[in-house]
Amino acid sequence: MRLATKFSSHTKTIALAGALLAGTALAGTSIAYAADAYTGYKVSKVIPLPGKNPRWDHVSVDPANRNVLIGRRDAGVWVYNIDSGKVSQVENTKGTNGAAIAPELGIGMSDNGTFDSVTVFDLKTLAVKSNIKVPKDTDGVGW
Repeated sequence: MRLATKFSSHTKTIALAGALLAGTALAGTSIAYAADAYTGYKVSKVIPLPGKNPRWDHVSVDPANRNVLIGRRDAGVWVYNIDSGKVSQVENTKGTNGAAIAPELGIGMSDNGTFDSVTVFDLKTLAVKSNIKVPKDTDGVGW
């Protein structure tokens, strides 16, 4: 059985206009939702780090001591304290990609890949506890 239906050009125009309006309304809703959807992290402050080379690699956060640890390769691990705004450096960490923390042990460790070592340091004082010799070119430490 064949059903034949004829639509006038006026009916086709109205149907096309309706489809376009519906599509535009849906697209507008999606765009508005996408623009308002993100409520996460925002830049609130920019802190320049000492030195001429602005490069950095891995970043870790120590929530207990309110420190952000930033691996800066040849400059070592730099530490930004969220409360005081003070910027410090962990000694003997040159060649690092970054640092990992072990809060339950009160220590941090940096991989010093280009210097074939791992530096273990105190999370509260940032004082170096020890240096451990490791194979060449380590890239990152983690748990």
